[in-house]
Amino acid sequence: MKSASIIVLILAVCAGCARAPQKQTGKSAATAWQTGITVADEPGNYNSDEALAVYANAKSLGVRWIGLTPAGFMYDIHKPQVRWREQQNIGDAIDAIHALGLAVTLKPYLWSGQFYRENTWTGEIEMQSESDWMTFFHQYDDFILNYARTAEQHHAELLCIGLELPKTLPRTVDWNNLIRQVRGVYHGMITYASAGIDEAKNVPFWVAMDFIGVDAYCSLSDKSSPTDQELYDGWKPFVKQLDSLSAAQGKKILFTEAGYRSCDGAACKPWEWAETNPHPVDVQLQARCYEALCKSFFSKPWFAGMYWWKYYATPTAGGLDDNDFTPQNKPAEKVIKKWYSAMDSLHAGNGLE
Repeated sequence: MKSASIIVLILAVCAGCARAPQKQTGKSAATAWQTGITVADEPGNYNSDEALAVYANAKSLGVRWIGLTPAGFMYDIHKPQVRWREQQNIGDAIDAIHALGLAVTLKPYLWSGQFYRENTWTGEIEMQSESDWMTFFHQYDDFILNYARTAEQHHAELLCIGLELPKTLPRTVDWNNLIRQVRGVYHGMITYASAGIDEAKNVPFWVAMDFIGVDAYCSLSDKSSPTDQELYDGWKPFVKQLDSLSAAQGKKILFTEAGYRSCDGAACKPWEWAETNPHPVDVQLQARCYEALCKSFFSKPWFAGMYWWKYYATPTAGGLDDNDFTPQNKPAEKVIKKWYSAMDSLHAGNGLE
């Protein structure tokens, strides 16, 4: 049963919605500027009362795009078995987000318990034989196409067809086959989320994507608490590389993920997980890292927007004692509101209305 506070918040935001966004094609899609957040698939339910309150609050911060991340599972990252739980609430969640006047990015990804047990990651997913590669892509195709159909049925504006899978990239024929299948069932925009700039430079199929997707966890400083200028200067070489990549490919850069933990040393290795790398809380450093990123990229003509990593589907997540990635209930949310509201993307070029 909905609490009174959640009902009031959702109704207040919905009152300002002229209409739900429509499926985008053509010029309006290509010019979309994405002021996004990524909402994790745990804990909670994407269509719960709590999740709806998170989306509504995000809109009040200037967020206009919500990223949803349904997971596929691998028991062994070197064996070709991809399994997933059919998430019946994904379509309903897309519809609910649209009802708030927000756009949706659907970003399926692969997960394995090995990532925690062995301190590894998706970048190590690799098969050991040609037969295993063929089986892997057959199952991975089914996984992605399942969500491509969901995205089509519910008019999700953007679909991400892969996330941080650098050791699969030499399988160009398999990727091109998947892209053709996705384009056959889904008529919105598509991208791939590369693991930083190094992988982005090696993706062979950007020509078939609408955006160059980059998960931007770039080390900005080796200091535990760098100055604002040092954070800004830390971005400069990456800005130059991304400018060149965009020009070479003729595509805009989209940060499919970017974020920092609210902890000491957050700018040093921003890819580190809180579960395996505990550090003292520093919510102000997180906010200053957010500011440096926005200052570095938001004025670039080749930059298409971004998705902060990460939000949880519960309004009480985060807080001043939390050292994880979420900006919820921390000073970083004020930075989001400052920069996202300035973009005014709902009414000025993101293609929703």
